[in-house]
Amino acid sequence: MKSKQNHQRMENVIESFCRKLIHAVPDGSDSDVHPTVISTVEQILLRVAMEECEGSQIAVGRLLGLHRNTVRRKLQQYNLQY
Repeated sequence: MKSKQNHQRMENVIESFCRKLIHAVPDGSDSDVHPTVISTVEQILLRVAMEECEGSQIAVGRLLGLHRNTVRRKLQQYNLQY
């Protein structure tokens, strides 16, 4: 039950954030909101996970549901050093 509540809270926070982003885009303009948000969230998620897992790429992979090679590749892609 608690997991479902946490998931709903997370969805609400993300939805609110997305609405703010969408409203910030001027009408009629081209935007790169999607790739920018995905990249930014992924970088923050990796950075926080690496801190929480004390730099263990294997632990980060388990936490995020990624293979350790994927974690390593994404750390290199975003130039995150641990």
